[in-house]
Amino acid sequence: MPTAPFSDVEIALKARRRLERPLLLTIWISGIMLSLAEGNVFYLLAISFAVVINLVAVQRASEIFVRRVFVNIGVLLSTVVLAVELWDASFSLPAALGHYIILIQACKLFEHKSNRDYVQLLVLSVLTVVAAALFSQALWFAALFVAHLTLAAYCAMVLTLKRGLDASAEARLASDTLPIPAQRIAWNVIRDWPGKALARRLAVSLAAMFALGAIVFVLAPRVEMSPGRGFMGSARSAGSGYVGEVKLGQPKQIYLSAQTVMRMTVRKEGHGGFFGPLYLRGKTFEGYRQSSWVDLSGGAFMVSTDLNDEILAGAMVQEVTLDPKLLPQVFAVSLLVRLESPDGLGYIDSRLQGRLSSSVLPNRPVHYTAYSLPGPLNQAQQDYLNAFQNNRSGDPNKTVDPLPEVRALALQWCKDLPNVETTQPSNRDEADLAIAQRIAQKLRSEYAYTLDLTSAQAGRDGVEDFLLHMRRGNCEYFASAMTVMCRLLDVRARLVTGFLADEFDTKGGYYIVREHDAHAWTEVFTPSSGWVTFDATSGNRWVPRREGVLAGIEDFWGRVQFYWYNRVVGYNATVQRELGEQVAEQVVLFARAMEKSMHAAREGVINLLVRGVVDTAMVQLSILIGSVAVVVEFLLILRWRRRALQRRAEQALLAAQPWGELTFVSQLLAVLAAHGLPARDDQTVRELAAEASKKLNLPARMLMELTALYYRARWGGVRPDPPAIATARVQTEQLRQLLAEKAAPRG
Repeated sequence: MPTAPFSDVEIALKARRRLERPLLLTIWISGIMLSLAEGNVFYLLAISFAVVINLVAVQRASEIFVRRVFVNIGVLLSTVVLAVELWDASFSLPAALGHYIILIQACKLFEHKSNRDYVQLLVLSVLTVVAAALFSQALWFAALFVAHLTLAAYCAMVLTLKRGLDASAEARLASDTLPIPAQRIAWNVIRDWPGKALARRLAVSLAAMFALGAIVFVLAPRVEMSPGRGFMGSARSAGSGYVGEVKLGQPKQIYLSAQTVMRMTVRKEGHGGFFGPLYLRGKTFEGYRQSSWVDLSGGAFMVSTDLNDEILAGAMVQEVTLDPKLLPQVFAVSLLVRLESPDGLGYIDSRLQGRLSSSVLPNRPVHYTAYSLPGPLNQAQQDYLNAFQNNRSGDPNKTVDPLPEVRALALQWCKDLPNVETTQPSNRDEADLAIAQRIAQKLRSEYAYTLDLTSAQAGRDGVEDFLLHMRRGNCEYFASAMTVMCRLLDVRARLVTGFLADEFDTKGGYYIVREHDAHAWTEVFTPSSGWVTFDATSGNRWVPRREGVLAGIEDFWGRVQFYWYNRVVGYNATVQRELGEQVAEQVVLFARAMEKSMHAAREGVINLLVRGVVDTAMVQLSILIGSVAVVVEFLLILRWRRRALQRRAEQALLAAQPWGELTFVSQLLAVLAAHGLPARDDQTVRELAAEASKKLNLPARMLMELTALYYRARWGGVRPDPPAIATARVQTEQLRQLLAEKAAPRG
């Protein structure tokens, strides 16, 4: 593959290498973003190969290229690949276009590049990032986006500077008699690379862009809920946070946003409104096999509506508006006995959990009314529930894997409890509840909560991996571990999934259930108490449970990711409205505080002038004024110091110039002034020389050579060699003699 070295001018100006290195890195980051977001390794390898080859060439001050015909062939092949991917239904349009852009960039990297090609590559890189943004909302993608934006802004600045340098390098001055060597071209363009100036402008540009982006992000209107748009207020197709199955042992990163999925009003005889945090039961599981939970409930049947008042006495009534993505699941507090809905047909299965077959249009909110029995139960209610043959758990050991190490750990935790190893204890109910309470307490205190499950090992049992290796997980792991350990100790327990509702709108009088409220817990059954709820999930989120620097870094990254998904990605119309209300409230409080302070200051001034009394308000006002004065004075001192340093640097720069070797310039200026041509303040030395050539009829070539030598030394930093200085002095003397001869009287 042929290569061509950079020209002397490109090496002297350093602009091409300084441009191509960040530009290649920008292209590479954009390719990484699209490839990782979409999960396509081929295009990652393709763009990485092209970038690395070009980087090696740039480091050697060379350009790698192929003939234009091969580049065109590569573009045609890329178009064929685009057509094939568009024909293949497995590739979406954004993915196919992103692949096409990557291939076009790879082709253009292997051709002779001009400034126009650099602009095209930069634009293609930005388009690649736009395509990648359609596939990922992860925090790592946002971090790479910031890096790409920074490099793209820097490349745009350097490219603008390079165009000016190219134009200056190609231009010739009127004083140039021969082409200027590349090593001396700096006096005509630039002496050193303006790294500090570019960094300052880049920092200001990025700060302005991020500030504008933050303002638009916070203030841009979010779409509210409307018919046909979905309950969460947008057409977003993300999940609801609740899943209909529980499977452990899968390495993954869970994202739960703040999107609203349910609104619920609750009432009960003699009570209405807020009941505290409520566990909304959705689905129960009793069979645990190979890290997965299985629903062992019987067949479903339509709810009976002829329940008498005695059965419904004390029932908790929930009026629910549900996101349709949660269907057919129905959520209710405690045991569900009646389900009514104008939107569809409701069912209750043998586990007293509801189903709703909706007949409404897609993406429309679903409404239903649920009647549940939270307890304590009267005799009629108890008899009604006993009619469900499968309402109680059977033999616990027949529905879970043996897991001897997990059973040994459970026995160790509960070894001090009475009758823990007895199959038929004298007081079975109390013993079962004590065992469940001990297991829940151990899990809450010794294990940590996290949504980062990437450390899970698919080859191990999920509960065993959580208890003995990971030692942290989400609510599904905590609830699964407790349920399995209870069952291994012959305690009748089952896993329950649903939502934990704890956000109450006091103005509207309803609960707000969000995606991140999805939860899992355990229910333990005793004949005397029925199903009792136990929540073993640790409230200590993102707490490191392992030692070492890597563990601390992982936990910190987990906290940052949780904040990103919860506060940024999950930012919706509801959160925006709440934020606006909080800001408005703070503004009102600040205005009231300012009004109160102004009133106190006015009273203080009156007391000081009329009564001669200095009160607390005057003392505080004096301290405030003094503090402001100190800050202003400090800023003025810093400004004076900065200007003093700048003047000192300028003086040092002037002192370093080779003025002693350029005395011929001052001699020439003095001779011209003596003959009626003094230098004006608005006139450069070159302009003065041109004027002297015309008015005094002096040799133009000699004046331009002297001026060029002066400019090279004064502004280019090129130290004149002794022969050049000697020649300049001779030429200055010749000009003085010519002027003297012209001024002498003729005899």
